[in-house]
Amino acid sequence: LEIGGRKPFGRMFTSRTADPDIYVALLFLSIQYLFTIIDRLKTFQGAKFNIRGHVNSPGTGRPGSGFQQKMQQLSENRAKLIFQYMVDHGIPASSISYEGLGNREPQFPNPKNEEEQRRNMRVEIVVFSPP
Repeated sequence: LEIGGRKPFGRMFTSRTADPDIYVALLFLSIQYLFTIIDRLKTFQGAKFNIRGHVNSPGTGRPGSGFQQKMQQLSENRAKLIFQYMVDHGIPASSISYEGLGNREPQFPNPKNEEEQRRNMRVEIVVFSPP
């Protein structure tokens, strides 16, 4: 991880549901990895971080179903969870922003298998250099 770089977390911080009302929980094995990332991010004095949540739901759903809104909310919930976890573990909130990108930036636009679908469900942290 470096300034100007992106660190994707893969499927580590995803839920198995598309319902944004269900709490998006960190997987137990992911917590140790996140501690390692947070320790590394603390070394970037003055840097800014942008947390970007993604989902793996190609398409738009049925008209009027609210599908896109649900996907947007789920991606925001994922990013917000990581934001709060970082703040709770010593990263200043003023140095972090977060956003949900829904299904607008898939790594695999037409996933061919379950692994590609999982890789689309991700949270990324983008590190910006200090001013």
